[in-house]
Amino acid sequence: MKTRNKVLIVLLLFGIVLLFSSTKILLTVTGYNLKKQDIDVSMATEESVNYHIGRFSSPEGIMRIISFEGWALNPGYKTNSRRHVSLILKSEDTAYEVPSTGYSRPDVSTHFSNLKLDPNDLGFTGKFSILALQDGTYELFIKAWEVGKAPFLRSTNKIFVKTGESFEELPNK
Repeated sequence: MKTRNKVLIVLLLFGIVLLFSSTKILLTVTGYNLKKQDIDVSMATEESVNYHIGRFSSPEGIMRIISFEGWALNPGYKTNSRRHVSLILKSEDTAYEVPSTGYSRPDVSTHFSNLKLDPNDLGFTGKFSILALQDGTYELFIKAWEVGKAPFLRSTNKIFVKTGESFEELPNK
């Protein structure tokens, strides 16, 4: 076999591999790749985290990006502590943790003035691509924690079904 034919075969095989892994590569390059995790949500409680999700968009664009924004707090937070929030999408056999970025929410600290909370990191915002999720039914959880402390989980009682490029919320029962 000629060298030219060998090179063409190698390039063709490389192209096929690239084609079948292009979504994974694109998710990694854009920062929207999510790892499957085994997250125990049995410790979720109804009273540990106060939260409000003000925006949870429909999938948009070729990457099928969902944007979300809201606020969350644990009434036991220490004043001036560094706080974090993430969303957890949990199916029967896997889970994905979606990170967020914190920002200041003076309106929330004013509303909960009896807790004397610093407004920093009470708000959260983030994005994820549904292309990173396997098809399935997911329950949405909020995870909130302070640096060096155990996280608190709370179910939002929202259920989503992901099929292909669709991500639909099921109506509450």
